[in-house]
Amino acid sequence: MIHEAPPPAPHLVAATEAATPSPDPPPAAESTLPPPTVEQAQAADRVFTAPPPRRDPLASLAGVWASALVLRDLAIENFDTSGADEEAEEEPKKNEKDKLGG
Repeated sequence: MIHEAPPPAPHLVAATEAATPSPDPPPAAESTLPPPTVEQAQAADRVFTAPPPRRDPLASLAGVWASALVLRDLAIENFDTSGADEEAEEEPKKNEKDKLGG
């Protein structure tokens, strides 16, 4: 039966061209933008040099507390095996009743 198998297909190698970068770099997009105005430069300076906003410690504590509760719920949902143990214990009890005729 093995002598009836068709011969394997010939191995074909596709010719590919090597990807070379073009000698001319693409034009820079930033060079086409006009320089910022004085007002724009001052606004950018104000944004990046402003002190960070003061945070409310109670809001931070509430966020940490809520995160801990969500993490606890996720851990219980994913790692709780008590339901699987109960199901495994119930199956042998049902099988014993069937064997005893009850």
